Amino acid sequence: MAILLNISLGINKYMAMKRLLVSVPDEMEKALEKERKERMLETIPETVRVILSEYLRK
Repeated sequence: MAILLNISLGINKYMAMKRLLVSVPDEMEKALEKERKERMLETIPETVRVILSEYLRK
């Protein structure tokens, strides 16, 4: 069973926010939940935004 994430992305404060609907498998949901707890974030969508932001800065 997969979950659907509704993720608002903001590249920077000058760009508009976009909403995305993403399906992820159970294994990824578990990994995101673990990452969320380690980073002390409130939600999985917030965790995805942080991970994407870090990845795109590289």
